[in-house]
Amino acid sequence: MDIETNVARDEGNTLPSAIAQLGERFSQFRTDHRQQLDDIERKVNRLSLRGLGTEARADAPPLEFMRDAKSRTLVPVLTKAHQLSDLPENQSKDITPATLGRLLRGLALGSMASDYRELEEERKALSINVDTSGGVMADGPVAAQIIDLMRSKLVLNKVGCRTIPMVSKSLTVARLAADIPTEWHGENQPLVPGDPSFAASELVARTVVASTKASLELMSDASNIEELLVTSLTGALAGEIDKAGLVGRSTNAAAAPAGLATLTGRNKVTAVGVPADYDWLVDAVGTLLNANLPLADVISGGLIVHPAVLVKCAKIATGISGDKTSLRKPQLIENLRWFDTTAAPNVSNSCMGFLGYWPHYLFGIRQQIEVRILREALMASSLSVAIVAFARVDFVPVRASSFSTIEGITTS
Repeated sequence: MDIETNVARDEGNTLPSAIAQLGERFSQFRTDHRQQLDDIERKVNRLSLRGLGTEARADAPPLEFMRDAKSRTLVPVLTKAHQLSDLPENQSKDITPATLGRLLRGLALGSMASDYRELEEERKALSINVDTSGGVMADGPVAAQIIDLMRSKLVLNKVGCRTIPMVSKSLTVARLAADIPTEWHGENQPLVPGDPSFAASELVARTVVASTKASLELMSDASNIEELLVTSLTGALAGEIDKAGLVGRSTNAAAAPAGLATLTGRNKVTAVGVPADYDWLVDAVGTLLNANLPLADVISGGLIVHPAVLVKCAKIATGISGDKTSLRKPQLIENLRWFDTTAAPNVSNSCMGFLGYWPHYLFGIRQQIEVRILREALMASSLSVAIVAFARVDFVPVRASSFSTIEGITTS
């Protein structure tokens, strides 16, 4: 080995100093090797997240920031190409999707887990504290990874809604109440002031809850339970958040975001009926063009519809007798992407679609995710545990006329 040879050739060194030099060089070698392994592990973690559906890319555009009027601090604004875990304060080489599942399994089983001591050490290393009632508040890198996984499943994130990490219960943002009026001014003629064009809107963190139940035997024995815990909880939260962001909630409505379906000032295409062509979609694009949105902005995001609409429209034929060829979409909309989700309304085969410039829809989320394990009542009866996850989110549109609802699409 070159290290020993170099030491041996140094005739001025005594044996103790030679050993000390060898130790120093070996320590440096270990440090460099550890750094290389850390870099590789960080890259593997990012690939793992991509495999679960996140869309972050190495060539993601630079982050934009807005200033919180209350705290005067800069708040990052994330696009679908960004991850919360990319922010410097949330970066950690120790968190992977598998780690998140292990943490949840460990919380559920407690001291009954075969690797209880190891899991306890992991929680300490990640600064995760469990309270006496079985709850854990995940923040920092752990919460960031959970939120990123949840965002990767949000249809509203996929079409282009922007995400704002909230550091407090509320955040005030500006919205465009009306397009700014203009006029030509003649010499010595009075100016006629227009109505205020800007108004304040507030993101207010609202609590959404997902819960699941599993037997202790399954938690202990199933080889894929860790992955399922993470994907099922984040998927359930994402589905409910999509629904609230699109249509709000009819029950306990005040506790949820209002949604786009009842947004005052939106554009509308109504009474579509059974689709026989794509005129209704062209009309929806037209409402947004008339609202001064460039066509490129309208097409850049996508159309959100219920799966029943997607299937119905896939069967639209040319209309020529005996010809079953699918009807080609008009050139104006042929590049528009369609996103289907059961969060979009379908009431007795009457559906609603959503089209818009989605960066004008802001998704606020608190940077903590709370997970609570409920054991007492369930353990006594069925040897099961309930896992409950809480997130606090809200939506706010910054320009109502940037959106159009397409109503009364009949799929029967």
